[in-house]
Amino acid sequence: MAMISRFLNKANRHLRSRKALGFLAIAVGYILIVDVNLQQRSRLLQEQRELYDRELITLDMGAGNCDIGSPTENGNPAGVDTTKTLLVSYPGSGKRFTWTIIKALTNSEVADDWNFSGKLNDEISPLTVKTSWPHREGVWSWGKTMNQVIFLVRDPSRAIPSYHNMRFELDYANDWAESFTSIPMTYKERPAVDVWEVWRDAHFNEEMDNWIKMTEFWMRGGYDNSTESVHSRCENMDIDCSPKAIIDFDHFYQPGANSDFLQLCNVLDDSLHDSVTVSVISSQIRACVLSQVFENPELHQGGRPDAGTEYSFTLSQFDDMLRKVTELRDRVEAAVTDPDTLYEEATALELVVILNKYIKDIAAKRYLSTEIIVEQAAARAFGTATCSDITEGTTDRDSCDYMTNMASHGVLASAYPEESFPYEDYLQERADLVRFYNSNDGTDWAGRDGWLEDGDHCDWQHIGCNEDHRIESILMSSNNINGNFPTDLDNMEYLKSLDLSMNSLSGSVTEALCNKKPDLFLVAMAANCDNKLDPSNPPEYSAVGCCSLVVP
Repeated sequence: MAMISRFLNKANRHLRSRKALGFLAIAVGYILIVDVNLQQRSRLLQEQRELYDRELITLDMGAGNCDIGSPTENGNPAGVDTTKTLLVSYPGSGKRFTWTIIKALTNSEVADDWNFSGKLNDEISPLTVKTSWPHREGVWSWGKTMNQVIFLVRDPSRAIPSYHNMRFELDYANDWAESFTSIPMTYKERPAVDVWEVWRDAHFNEEMDNWIKMTEFWMRGGYDNSTESVHSRCENMDIDCSPKAIIDFDHFYQPGANSDFLQLCNVLDDSLHDSVTVSVISSQIRACVLSQVFENPELHQGGRPDAGTEYSFTLSQFDDMLRKVTELRDRVEAAVTDPDTLYEEATALELVVILNKYIKDIAAKRYLSTEIIVEQAAARAFGTATCSDITEGTTDRDSCDYMTNMASHGVLASAYPEESFPYEDYLQERADLVRFYNSNDGTDWAGRDGWLEDGDHCDWQHIGCNEDHRIESILMSSNNINGNFPTDLDNMEYLKSLDLSMNSLSGSVTEALCNKKPDLFLVAMAANCDNKLDPSNPPEYSAVGCCSLVVP
């Protein structure tokens, strides 16, 4: 017995020893993996540092040619006599490109508000700091070192996806430390479209409002709508928060000199005219600088691929975007001649021109979105958006031709600015009505005003809708409707009243309509109802069956 006990104890010690060795091996392996990962991040971070530490010491090579240098050294510090520029915009609006252009034009250093580049300090003394403040992605970190503002604006249909791209690359970081460790992963990739769509739908309203607030804040010289006063930092930090220029990034971002580029140069010329330490390069090579920076995307886009049109918005979101940008345009336009609004007249007029262009561009994108949603509605209703796949002369072919014709849907031609319009459900119910009309000799109906025209089907004769544009009543008694009892009305989720009595319909009420009781009040002929009449009540009433009211 003692021998067996000694054997078991020895075996147990041996097993514990093997387990310890196993845990030790796992721990060593984990440490090696972490060490390799840290080394890789360190290397990537150093590469990112080099990306920031660009020596854009621009040289005039003659005949309009230039050399914008190598990305290894700091630019020149800006002296105390120099007017320094704060470059502000909503996130994702081209600050990095503009920042790089300013560095190349002045040979002076630039920095970011979070100081990821390590250049926001008195020794380097940057000429320009870029920021998204007062958006939560920005921070007022430059104290009193900046003197004037250039405001960079971008079409929100482009700016918001671009902002999300950076959030994605930073792994949706919530603070400086998290963001800093993710810097090596920035400017390298774009998210999958479904990742963008989830974030978009969760944050669209918030970010669209932030875009509006950002624009109004800076265009009104730092006026904070929440406090109804100019922000204290704009009053106490030795900075003029009224922009010296407003630059439309979507127009600015091109290889050839344009009015926005010239405006940027003019602001730099004016502000650096008396500086001893900083000057703008010769006007002869400025276009060359713009071209070289644009044609070297690693200077501003890194290795990130070009964005495609798939990073888009829903039709309802385009509606909301159009409404908000249009309202902003109207407010700015009305404020141009009103000194109490704090808008500078010249920049306000420029903003009106820019916003008009954005409205036009967003409307064009919205139209493309309507085409897509109409095709999707046809595919759901008829199994295909290619009507030629359906036999010509059939009810489905006629209905498909109507539904895929953009001219059939006047409601899509203009946005619904005050609400979120249920386009998908609206088009599905429209397709059901169209097929009902074509299947049941609609051209012979006694009352069919508006049917299959381009107007809102909520205004078609005998159709009633709720405030959300969903069909809730179809009252078509004695309307000379022929054919089979319709199945096209089965999926109308909000249908409350249906009266198809006193018509020449064959067949029974569908099971789907029957299952809507008691929410649906259904009136039909006895020939179409399976009700058992109660002889103790008037003959038109029934005790059991699908119909709420039976007409003999």
